[in-house]
Amino acid sequence: MLSVIIKYTGEKMFFSYISTLGFSYDQNSYRLALSKRAGGPVVLTHQPELKKLILQFPKEVTMEDCKTINEIITSITNEIKGDVDDQGAHIGYDKHGKEIYIYHGFYKWSDFINKAKHRSLEGHKVSVLHGENELGEGILLTYERRKISNDQRGDIVSCTLITKEGEQSFYGEAIEVIPITQW
Repeated sequence: MLSVIIKYTGEKMFFSYISTLGFSYDQNSYRLALSKRAGGPVVLTHQPELKKLILQFPKEVTMEDCKTINEIITSITNEIKGDVDDQGAHIGYDKHGKEIYIYHGFYKWSDFINKAKHRSLEGHKVSVLHGENELGEGILLTYERRKISNDQRGDIVSCTLITKEGEQSFYGEAIEVIPITQW
C-alpha cells in the first residue's frame, strides 16, 4: 500500500466532510472504492491525538484512480488547510527522471503521461469524447492541449481526425481521446 500523511493544526471534525467525498466508515477508518481494476480501496484513518490523517491506497491503480486520489488529497488539504507528506506514495518519474508522488508533481507527471499516450495514438483509430458523448471517431492526425489552469480539467484540447466524412477537427474543454480496437 502507498501512504500519504496529512497533518493539521487545531481541532477538526471530519466525518461529515469525508462522507461528502464518497467515503463510508468501516472498522475505525473511512473507505472509498476505486475502479474494478484497482487492488483495493482508498483507506483513510484519522489519528486525532497526533493531528493527522493517513490515506492509503493500493499500488495497482489506474490513471483515473490516481486522478481521483489526487483530487481527494487536494480537497481534504484545502478543507483543513493541512500539510501533505506524500513521500510514501511514489507513482512514477517525470521526463527528467525526477520522482513524482501522488500529490507533489502529479499534474506535471499526468501531462507527461498524456502527451506520450497521445503521441503513441497518432496514426491509430480513436474516439473523441466529451463526457459520455462521442463527438467523432477516426484516425488521429494531431493532438494538442493548451494549459489554462493548474489542473487538467479546464485545459483546452484540439485534435484532428481522418473520419469517413474526411478531415475533422475538434476543440473544447474536457475532451478525451481514447483508442478504439474495433474497425
